[in-house]
Amino acid sequence: MGVHVGVDLGGSKLRIVANLRGDLVSEQSLSGPEFNPEMLSRKIEDYCARQGIHPDTIGIAVPGLLQPP
Repeated sequence: MGVHVGVDLGGSKLRIVANLRGDLVSEQSLSGPEFNPEMLSRKIEDYCARQGIHPDTIGIAVPGLLQPP
């Protein structure tokens, strides 16, 4: 079974979670208006390094990204 990482990027918080050996392991940090793609990439890389994982997939949710016309 592969390792899958979920990322929830909100306007003020970032949460990263994975199911590791049957346990959900999550970390939360701040985001905000200055948060950029490079920062997101670094947060995901750091999380994976701390957990000692190389995910097969990464799913990213960005609520409010799309505005109706």
